[in-house]
Amino acid sequence: MSPDSPYGNPPPPPATNPYAPPPDSGPAAPPPAGQPPQYPPPPPPPNPVSPPTAYQAPPPPPGYQAPTYAAPGYPAGNPRPGHGGLAITALVISIVALVFCWIPFLGVVLAIAGLILGIVAWAGAGKKNRPKGMGIAATIISILALLAAIAVTALVIWVWDRVDQCVDPDFTQQQQDQCVEDALTGNSGV
Repeated sequence: MSPDSPYGNPPPPPATNPYAPPPDSGPAAPPPAGQPPQYPPPPPPPNPVSPPTAYQAPPPPPGYQAPTYAAPGYPAGNPRPGHGGLAITALVISIVALVFCWIPFLGVVLAIAGLILGIVAWAGAGKKNRPKGMGIAATIISILALLAAIAVTALVIWVWDRVDQCVDPDFTQQQQDQCVEDALTGNSGV
C-alpha cells in the first residue's frame, strides 16, 4: 500500500492508446485503373429449413393447470360465471321498450317481450348460480315500460274513438277543428 494513496497502488497506465485505430486498418490500396473494386463475397442465404435463431420458451407440460388459492375471506375455486346472454338480451329489449313506450301497440309488444325474457333470466340465474341483477333490472324496467305503453295506447284509442266522427271528407277545415274540440271537451256540436 502506498503512503500517498489510501486505496492502494494505482493501476498501471495503458501501454497503448485504446482509441487509436488498429495498426493494420490503414486505407486499402486502390484497384488498378479500369477494374472495379473487389468486394468480399455476400454471405450465404439463410437455410429455409433451419429453425429460427431467436430463443423460444418451451411449451408448458400437457395437462398442467396452475393451482388457485383463495384469498383470505373469499371462497376457493373458480369465480362465478358471468351474466347469461338471456339476461343481457332481456335488459336491452326492456330499455328499448322504455324508449319506445310512447308508440302505441309497439311499446306494449316490446315491454311484454322484455318482461317475459327478464323473468326467465331472473329465474334461470338462481338455478345456474349466476348473478340475478340483470334479470331483476330487466323485469322492473319492462314493468315500467308496459305501464307507460298501456297508458299511451289507451289514450290514443280514447282520442281516436272520440274524434273518429270528425274525419269526414265533406267537412271544411274549420268544421273539423270545431268537431275535434267539441269531441275532446265533451260538447256535442256535430
